[in-house]
Amino acid sequence: NYRMKVDKHILPYFGGIRYDQLSVDLVHEFIESKLKSGLSAKYVSDIVIVFKSMSKYVYRVYGYKNPFENVILPKVKKQEIKLLSDNQQEKLCSHLMQNMNNTSLCVLLSLYTGLRIGEICGLKWGDIDFEKSILSVKRTVQRIHTEKGRTSLIIDTPKSKTSQRLIPIPAFLMKLLRELRSNDNIYVLSGNSNVIEPRTLQRRFKTILKKVCLPSVNFHCLRHSFATNCVKVGFNIK
Repeated sequence: NYRMKVDKHILPYFGGIRYDQLSVDLVHEFIESKLKSGLSAKYVSDIVIVFKSMSKYVYRVYGYKNPFENVILPKVKKQEIKLLSDNQQEKLCSHLMQNMNNTSLCVLLSLYTGLRIGEICGLKWGDIDFEKSILSVKRTVQRIHTEKGRTSLIIDTPKSKTSQRLIPIPAFLMKLLRELRSNDNIYVLSGNSNVIEPRTLQRRFKTILKKVCLPSVNFHCLRHSFATNCVKVGFNIK
């Protein structure tokens, strides 16, 4: 992701300029040009933050003055997070229960455990403790940019230690999991040893929403809905 931002945005604009010639004005001109090109303030901020990280490194290792100290990032408007209402969640769950398959099961798992889309795609039957009704998050699946505009699907451990966690599974879901249970090395979503990537699950989720006449929300909405439901019943927010 960082590499793509450097190759696509930073180098074409700043390539060939000597590092000690970088200035706040030059960076602000870059920001303005990217905003005018149609990129969102959030995306432009992400690009500049990558450059700022590089400058901090250059200052720390080589002692060059950091030209980004006084750079003002574009203001990012906080987007309101779309959630499914209680009635919409009930409607969705009812449809999933009546049309049970591996995809339906994984959508329910995300809604009732807060798993991210990449974690759902990487979930294997061996990650579920059927005696203790606990799910272990051990891996995540994501498609990343590689060189020359190509992408690659990778299976890796979650990016932080807190992402590697144990999650209790509701009793009704355990019943479904026992009915559909397969070998430990089989992926829950695909039903075989091949992994299904996040954008495929995203498309399937959108199709389900369309069938039950629900708003076309992002799959990540399920995680937000899970968190909201937890707070409603008294979970500590942190």
